[in-house]
Amino acid sequence: MIPTAVHWAEKYNQAVADAAEKGYTMSYYFRMVLVERIAKTFEAECEPAVLNNVGYVTVS
Repeated sequence: MIPTAVHWAEKYNQAVADAAEKGYTMSYYFRMVLVERIAKTFEAECEPAVLNNVGYVTVS
């Protein structure tokens, strides 16, 4: 899910930047998405899957 969120956030940021370059004044009211912050947040929350003693994958 994270690569998809990052992909669309980058596309959104580029669209806002392009609109600002073209002089569309509404584009100045749109906030940019902080892609680095999204990635950092999900890296901190996600732990790798681990095989337990029965052979099943446990995910936190």
